[in-house]
Amino acid sequence: MADYPPSEIVDIIMIYDVAGNNAREAARQYRDKYPDRRHSDHKTILSLLRRARTRHMTRKRSKTLLDNDDVINVTVLGMIIMNPHIKQRQISRELNVSPATVNRILRANHYHPYHISIHQQL
Repeated sequence: MADYPPSEIVDIIMIYDVAGNNAREAARQYRDKYPDRRHSDHKTILSLLRRARTRHMTRKRSKTLLDNDDVINVTVLGMIIMNPHIKQRQISRELNVSPATVNRILRANHYHPYHISIHQQL
């Protein structure tokens, strides 16, 4: 089932009520009233109603996977390989991306953000 925002779910439910609780008629009326939106069939309308009755109106967002061939990913990893002591904030400033993005890329590639500090002279 497609993931509809809550505002569209409310519109579908209202049209379902106007259509006399007939899902097939509601699908036709929804398609006629909102031609620029996704058109759902009667099965989708019934599952959206079931979802609304159980109060699961929030959208389920899937995690976006990082693309290993992305230019930003390759650049961040290249900067780390060239200078292992570079700071994440410096990388984010130079590449104009958020520090969270840099941290996410590093963690996805099993790099750990820590700095070695020597306390004693050998």
